[in-house]
Amino acid sequence: MRHPGGHFLALGWCLCLLYSGYELARASSLALFNKSDAGLSGALTSAVSFVLSVAMLGVYGVGAEVLGGKWTLVVSASGCCVVFLAFAFACFGDADVSRTVVCGLYAFREMYVALIATQVWELLSAALKQRGERESRRWFCIIQGVSCICSAFSGVAAGRLATAGGQAYLLLAAALSLGTITVTAVALTPVKAGGWGFEKVEGKTGKKKSDHGMLSVLRSSASLFRQSPLLAALLAEATVCQVLVATLNLSFNEAIRQGLPREEASGETGAGAAGFVGNSFAVIGLVSGILQLVVMPWAMVRVNPSLLLKTLPVVAGGGFLVTFVSPGFRTATVAFSVTKILEYSVRGTVLELVYQAMADDERRLGKEAIATVGVRIGRTTAQVLLYLCSAVLGGTPPQRALMGVAFVLSIAWGATIRKVEALARRGGGPLPSPPPSPTKQLGLPPVKLFTPQASRNGGRVGGVGCVDGTEGVRRRAVGGVEIDSSGSATSAAARKEDGVVRANGSGSSRSTSSASICSSSHEKDL
Repeated sequence: MRHPGGHFLALGWCLCLLYSGYELARASSLALFNKSDAGLSGALTSAVSFVLSVAMLGVYGVGAEVLGGKWTLVVSASGCCVVFLAFAFACFGDADVSRTVVCGLYAFREMYVALIATQVWELLSAALKQRGERESRRWFCIIQGVSCICSAFSGVAAGRLATAGGQAYLLLAAALSLGTITVTAVALTPVKAGGWGFEKVEGKTGKKKSDHGMLSVLRSSASLFRQSPLLAALLAEATVCQVLVATLNLSFNEAIRQGLPREEASGETGAGAAGFVGNSFAVIGLVSGILQLVVMPWAMVRVNPSLLLKTLPVVAGGGFLVTFVSPGFRTATVAFSVTKILEYSVRGTVLELVYQAMADDERRLGKEAIATVGVRIGRTTAQVLLYLCSAVLGGTPPQRALMGVAFVLSIAWGATIRKVEALARRGGGPLPSPPPSPTKQLGLPPVKLFTPQASRNGGRVGGVGCVDGTEGVRRRAVGGVEIDSSGSATSAAARKEDGVVRANGSGSSRSTSSASICSSSHEKDL
């Protein structure tokens, strides 16, 4: 599998399998959690998941140094497959699953999907980085859209599998998806040395062997966040987002408990709750997939990604206000679904562009730390606070109170998103401020600068303009006037005079240097 297209398809296939298996594992764990009479608390399960995430971060860092990206993915997927087989065996033929199994399953399914997905996206980002930002946007939308649709079909099948064989069938299917990911990862072969994410992370010369241990990896992760303000802002965004998601999860779980009949939600197999959860996330995945395949590829090349990112808390906050005014089973489900759709279809794609523009060390270890530890910090904090509120109130907080908290969190989420956007723009990331359109100001028709004709002309549009890759300025000659993206115009006479001055001073004219910049920029983009 040495062709780049084959790698994209293989890694996209891995994501489809991962999210499909995750939908089944989520339906099973939520059904077991909701029908458990052992008094399980979300704070306990989230705390267990946090400990597992910290341990897995250290294991991942050591594995990346020793094995490289490919074999770390193989070991991670195969190990998670074995764990799911053990959970499936524990659920066979026993309607009353022990509290330890339910707590472990609920904590593990939150951890494993972040661990595997981050590694697959890392390999995809490293591969697509060679093809430029525009290609990355298009492929990210397509791959994430197809994976959302696959997870939707998996969610529809969750209820039928639970009815046929109970929760064990769901967990076996999740284990099967991880086994297939393992086989696919083994077949991957580096296409090009460097930049593909398959190589080992080599240590410096003279580095002690003990420096490659788990504690060293955790210290390296902490130092990355101290040195990179953008990583710290991304960690804050992920933490606030997960606090919001945990609040919505509690509201959604309570809506299931109150909206479904008791005998349906907690029957012998829990098939009613599993089916409802599966169908709900099937709708979420289907709508997210349609947005990714139809809307996002069009929007990502025409709309500033930062604008898309900043609309997320606004739309989500509107849904929380509606639920706050009119609380109920349907409104809570709709608010939860809308937030999840936006998280899947917009947030993941735009933030992936931010990570892709980072240095390799920041992208690999920093992204994994945020996906495993950062997410767990947010959810653990939220679960502990909600547990304390429940203890004080003598029960779960009312839905209206939860929606009020969610609305306040959406405001905080918007503030962290603006911070990420500002730091990414300052550091030359993929979220620049859109320049004013000079052609629109002068009443001229818009010109597409990135066209096949432009490629054939070495970056020149119709033979009269070019794309300046060094300064990020787009120029076009219209009626003897050169127009750039900053809105300034230069006459032909002024350009000629400027060219003479430059030729006398530095031995090169303006037009010659501009042509060389266009050519080098075109070669770099390819």
